[in-house]
Amino acid sequence: MVRFLEPFRDETVKLQGKSYPSLPLALLSICRLKDHTLPDFEDSDSLGLLRARCHRLLQEKVKETMRFKVALFLWPTYKTLGMLSEVEKIEVGVRCG
Repeated sequence: MVRFLEPFRDETVKLQGKSYPSLPLALLSICRLKDHTLPDFEDSDSLGLLRARCHRLLQEKVKETMRFKVALFLWPTYKTLGMLSEVEKIEVGVRCG
């Protein structure tokens, strides 16, 4: 259970940075946590239920806004936007271009 919850703590710490910009990291954190909460066949029943609930809550409560996408695009390291679909990449390019 603790191993499952650690990524939530880690991503929260990254997004609370005061000495570096954290907005470009928001979309990366959202994507990592959504991937982390996908079903895993090795999970116990209780962990499987927790994982499914966390995934559903992330889908409902955390929105991947254009602001997050543009912030990531403007950060040179992540300019390729590898985690976005081609349509989303075009939308970001149109807004920034």
